[in-house]
Amino acid sequence: MIDTQNLMFVQAIPPQSPSSAGDAQQFVVDTAGYEFLTYVSSIGTAVAGFDEYAALESDTVNGVFGTVPNSAFGASPNTTSAPLPTGTSDFTNGAIFMPLFGRKRYHKFRAKVGSGGAVGISVLAILSRGEQAPSTATLRGLVQGQVIL
Repeated sequence: MIDTQNLMFVQAIPPQSPSSAGDAQQFVVDTAGYEFLTYVSSIGTAVAGFDEYAALESDTVNGVFGTVPNSAFGASPNTTSAPLPTGTSDFTNGAIFMPLFGRKRYHKFRAKVGSGGAVGISVLAILSRGEQAPSTATLRGLVQGQVIL
């Protein structure tokens, strides 16, 4: 098994342009059976910045989601956090790398746009080191997939 085939891809935030003071539509990521979660965010045209940009977690799929400690961009007192994306963050990428040991099962990524305009954004969740390797594109969270040997 090639290590990179042992991944699951989930649209945490599908491509969209949430408007001023609004939340991007979020999908729940079920992390059962995986050891690591990586969020990769991609920002398109940014007219406004973000007020919140963080990973969230919950014990249940419909439960209350709280911020994963030290995951919020621009957060204090976490002095090592990355700055919040701003209205000049056009065409940039960001990431959160998280071990799932001791974490809750269900996760989301929150991207709340600040006032002043819309921002193009998408966030891909990549689950890795699964207990069992997905054997089809569908099990990897893809519509189609090509494995080159």
